Amino acid sequence: MISTLVIKAVRACNLRCPYCYYINEDTQAYGITLSDTLIHRLYQTYGDYASGREDAVNLIWHGGEPLILGRRRFQEILDAQAPYFGDAQVRNVVQTNGTLIDAEWVDFFHDNSVGVGISLDGVRDTHDAMRFDSHDRGTFDRIVEAINLLERSGIGVGVLCVAGPEIDGVAFLRLLKELGIHGCDFLIPMTNHAVQRQPGQEVDMEKVGKVLRDAFLHWVGDDNPEIRVPLFESLILNALGLRSVCSNAGATFEQLETVAVIETNGDICMDVEFGEIDRLAGGDEYRLGANLADQDFNFARVEEMLKSRTEAKGLAETPSECWPCPARTMCRGSHPGSRYDDLDGSFQHRSAYCEAMLPLSLEVVDYLDRSGLRPNLIDPRLRTVA
Repeated sequence: MISTLVIKAVRACNLRCPYCYYINEDTQAYGITLSDTLIHRLYQTYGDYASGREDAVNLIWHGGEPLILGRRRFQEILDAQAPYFGDAQVRNVVQTNGTLIDAEWVDFFHDNSVGVGISLDGVRDTHDAMRFDSHDRGTFDRIVEAINLLERSGIGVGVLCVAGPEIDGVAFLRLLKELGIHGCDFLIPMTNHAVQRQPGQEVDMEKVGKVLRDAFLHWVGDDNPEIRVPLFESLILNALGLRSVCSNAGATFEQLETVAVIETNGDICMDVEFGEIDRLAGGDEYRLGANLADQDFNFARVEEMLKSRTEAKGLAETPSECWPCPARTMCRGSHPGSRYDDLDGSFQHRSAYCEAMLPLSLEVVDYLDRSGLRPNLIDPRLRTVA
């Protein structure tokens, strides 16, 4: 069942991050917002679909920068949910760059029980080099101030960090601990084989791997490891044959069929990483071919479309190129979008993240060995790998 919707509420942002997949020179219809008609259509159809569900459904408000909508508009959007979600518990979360958060926004989040995720790309120097506003001003200080405001008000904050080659993973984890952050995930800079061949677009995955390995070693060596890192946790769980939740450690069939993206114009889409294929690699893998405004639209049909796309493209399968690798049961081919190659239009390749994920995975094996868990590794080959 689709339990999470990522809703692109506005196609605009007050930052100009150079790596952004959404606000860039290719952005079409910049500034549009999700209309009232589409919002009510979304609530009606998703409320019908989720009726009777005991677990909470997640509405993740995204952008662009969703706080650009303003508090009055955001309140109208949240208030409109009541008639449509009877017995379905709704959890609203906003994913924001944090620069617009002030005391009034903190009260808003508190009063409406809205969860908050903030993007923070390392310590001051690296963050300000990558996340600056339209006047080329760094945003680190504003974001730290926002985090402090939220924490003082008892609103927990989750942090996302794009683990670019320049990030100091150890210093970043130390910063999070100082800020009182208990949940953080590292995102690998989005790419695939087609993009990696384009001059100026390629990502140095070897350096990304060093960032992740250094961060992992600090994370497991910390004498007070209070920060949850889903990427690291998922690699450990995968190694032990247990259920994990991080798509960069291999998206399962269940994960791919439970999340859908709602574009600002009502289009229903796959995970945003597939959007990079459409934008830079000449593919057509992001949109599912359905729109909220369609007369016969319903989410049961979207669920079937997600299942069909996942099966037809082999997105939840580990590619045959990965079979000889002893770490394949850990990274499980990483995010399926990273395996795309325009030479054959398929996902049946090792991940473009491999140079980062393989050394990180082997570092995890070494940690499990030191912890006395090597005999518990699900793949016999991992029990002998050096």
